[in-house]
Amino acid sequence: MCKIFSKRLVITYHGNWGRYNRAGNVAVILSCRLAYIPIVQNEDSFKKAFRWNKNAKLISAYLSSRYIMPLDTEHMLRLLNFRKRYHIVVCTNAWNVTFDKHHQEIYGISALIAWIASQKNYGLAISDPSGNYARYIEQAHFPLPANVLFLSTPHDFRNVLKVSDAFIRNTTTDAISISICEALELNVPVLASDSVSRPDNCLVFSELSKVDLETEIAAGKELLRENPKGQCTQATIEELLTVYSVVLPQNRRKCSKKTKA
Repeated sequence: MCKIFSKRLVITYHGNWGRYNRAGNVAVILSCRLAYIPIVQNEDSFKKAFRWNKNAKLISAYLSSRYIMPLDTEHMLRLLNFRKRYHIVVCTNAWNVTFDKHHQEIYGISALIAWIASQKNYGLAISDPSGNYARYIEQAHFPLPANVLFLSTPHDFRNVLKVSDAFIRNTTTDAISISICEALELNVPVLASDSVSRPDNCLVFSELSKVDLETEIAAGKELLRENPKGQCTQATIEELLTVYSVVLPQNRRKCSKKTKA
């Protein structure tokens, strides 16, 4: 439609390239080829998008914010009491129960619960703002270990990060994870699956079962000392304004010509 009406289209892709079935991936490629500026959010996606459109840009979706909305008293007490019970507490999150093209859980929460169940000295806090994951686990008759805490109301995830020793991103696909950037900005070590390219200061794993938490957390802290925040320090707003400054002035000139006519 934009080509027909001589409009310039800017598309932001919030998913990793190649995550869909064949028809979906072809649609993504076509949209990229036809767009004026396609915007992607990780290195792997950028390499693929650039092949089809030389105007492709790699721009993070992360917008830093200093203000953290406090947890309500009930959930804060639950979280702090949970923290006191375990030598190490890690956290993760999922906005909803979603599945990839192979019908696997994108956020890998069930696998994380099964993994932490055998590690009695460690706790896992799960941010579940929709409440759907807690219901999904219950309906699947999946036994919930005592060392797992669900926070199943809307809340600022950074409250959970602040009391955690590490953040685990066990996803089967991703674009750029806002939560990874939030963790890195708070100097919380990040352990992430190797399903997509990750920021340089993340520790990447291929098999969750082989992760040694204490060793990995120590290594993650060292990475943060060497390279705080890393790729999550991009000036997103400034970069987006640059994109629009390329597109909008020409549109204004067209409008002014029409007005004069």
